[in-house]
Amino acid sequence: MKSVTVPEKSANEIIEIVHQMKAYGWKVGIDFDYEYHKPSEYDGFYNRYTVFNFYNEELSTYFALRWL
Repeated sequence: MKSVTVPEKSANEIIEIVHQMKAYGWKVGIDFDYEYHKPSEYDGFYNRYTVFNFYNEELSTYFALRWL
């Protein structure tokens, strides 16, 4: 499994990316999974990110080139 972290994108932006991935025929739970981490305040910092986990390294490479 290969993980790709997408920093600083809003939940709406992530949902749009997932819709595009599904349009390519990629399936959640088979080709990839993802988890959105909402912004939280810790020592004055705000940080949001999403982790995409891919079961096929070729898909993770394409994802990183396309959406990062």
